[in-house]
Amino acid sequence: MKTKRSVSIMLLSLLLLVVSCSTYRVNPVKPQMGEKVHISIKGDFKSPFVEVVYLKENLDFDFDVIPAKVENKAISFVVEPDTLTSYVIWRIVDSNIVYFPDGEGLMFYYGKKPMFLAYYYKGMHTEKAIPYAANLSPKEQKKVIRKAEKIYKKGLKYYPYDPMCFARLKILQYFKLEDERSKAKYLYELENIVDSLFNTGDLLSQVAAFNVAYFFSFSKTYDYFKQIAETPFIPGALDVAMSYLYQYARSLNPKEGAKWLEVGLNKYADYIREPSSRIRNILRNYYYSLYYAYLVQGDTIKAIDYLKKLQQIFPMDPSPYVAEASLRMEMGALSYRIIDSLLVMAEKSFNPIAYSFTYPFYDAKSRDKAVKRNLTDLYRVESRYFTNIGDTARAIAVLEKAIEVQGGDLYADFGDHEQLGDLLLATGNFEKAIKHYAYAILTGAEEDRIVKTLEGKLTSIRVAEDSVRVLVSNLKKGVEENRVAAPDFSVETIDGKKLSLKNLKGKVVVLNFWATWCGPCRREIPELNSLVEKYKGSSDVVFVAITNDLKERVANYLSQNEFKYTIAFDTDGVYEKYNVTAVPTHIIIDRNGFIFSRIVGSLPRMDEVLSQKIEKLLK
Repeated sequence: MKTKRSVSIMLLSLLLLVVSCSTYRVNPVKPQMGEKVHISIKGDFKSPFVEVVYLKENLDFDFDVIPAKVENKAISFVVEPDTLTSYVIWRIVDSNIVYFPDGEGLMFYYGKKPMFLAYYYKGMHTEKAIPYAANLSPKEQKKVIRKAEKIYKKGLKYYPYDPMCFARLKILQYFKLEDERSKAKYLYELENIVDSLFNTGDLLSQVAAFNVAYFFSFSKTYDYFKQIAETPFIPGALDVAMSYLYQYARSLNPKEGAKWLEVGLNKYADYIREPSSRIRNILRNYYYSLYYAYLVQGDTIKAIDYLKKLQQIFPMDPSPYVAEASLRMEMGALSYRIIDSLLVMAEKSFNPIAYSFTYPFYDAKSRDKAVKRNLTDLYRVESRYFTNIGDTARAIAVLEKAIEVQGGDLYADFGDHEQLGDLLLATGNFEKAIKHYAYAILTGAEEDRIVKTLEGKLTSIRVAEDSVRVLVSNLKKGVEENRVAAPDFSVETIDGKKLSLKNLKGKVVVLNFWATWCGPCRREIPELNSLVEKYKGSSDVVFVAITNDLKERVANYLSQNEFKYTIAFDTDGVYEKYNVTAVPTHIIIDRNGFIFSRIVGSLPRMDEVLSQKIEKLLK
């Protein structure tokens, strides 16, 4: 029999939790619907704030950054949910330190009963599928599945007809199966179960059914979407309708894609008038796609209109301000006052609070990468701005910052090196200019073009012929002297085999870092397939596509799309070893194991670009 003392100790253990050497206290422990929750945490903090996501019964969510009060080596803050909030995830950000990086969960109740969908969100949180999906090792995934499965089953005890817990449970059960025959049989039966769930006519059940169908690419996925799209009365259904339409529009040419996206915006105008965080995230995709679509079509006024919409819904995101400033310069703006104000707004967005609003619940590394990408874009546009107003010294300074932010000379975009070389050449700093032209070649620029352009520029400013030859010779010498050895790596191919760089010695190795969710990656795959076909008779060239995407997602993509590279998964930190911060990234390694070329992003006719470099190494 438990004593009062043992019971009180148990209760205290529920209130005090130790995470990362910090204890926190929650009051009340079981908050009721819409009740404020006071949380205090012991620890030595400097300037902390709290990221909070409120997950709701109608499949909506809202995100906020709230202040934390610092007092006596502890902080305290108040979580204020609305009456729809059934589950909250929070974490602390203090300078560059993230406490409780995966977020701490908090469930809300009706009396003694958890609110509807609370266990669904808790299960998704346990799976590390929310707030953002995390890539897990197979071992971690098995452990997570076991935990999440128990949570969804508990949710179904409280709400036997909860379709979201039911659907998620069905997905997890598939991953517990070992052999392919069992999996095939399970999917056949599951497709019928999902169809029955959808045909109940309940909108939440239809969303749950669609999620399973979409995950496994069932035959009726599109039919489900069409029906949900007509009646998206809850945010979860609106997300399905708008996101699926968005994916369709992205598969079309810019003109047709823009038409369909605007059809969606008009059709769902009443639902998006006062968007939640969930709907704002969807609108971000729509507005960016429409901006690019109209940019490609040459309609800069409409492109700017959609950038303005982005600035309204994400005022702390620097990207729309930077993009508008860049576009206005390309339009030949007569007044630079607007451009200057846009760049000032962008600069103000580089602060910790803005990072949390723009990249909520990102892990520290991903957030750092995102911030650096945006800083790089800002410095590039500022360099053009300063060049246009005649301030070459500042143009050079910010472009040097752009190169530094990208990881240094060997990892920066070749266009930045080339532009910096041009600016330095114009100021008469030939030695430094030659250095950056050399790095432009090392990071992807075509050597013959750089040499020819340099010779032309030097001749135009009347540099003596002998001096031109010396400078070109120094350029070529700089390229060879600055090549670096490619770090060894070991990856696992999609069919489970190990592949390491040391085993490919003596061959030209062409690496493609990619992801299924990356539009430019997918668009260049047909060209990459042509490249593989060109060298299929040669044993001297090896093509490897490395991803840190989920295996199931990759397998599903490849079942419908051919990719002739050897597909491999990053099991050895290859992305970090090669400082890959964006996809696609292409790296070519020569026969001696040195990095010959690195190209960040996708270029027109990528097959030809890569082929030219491969041919040089085969001579």
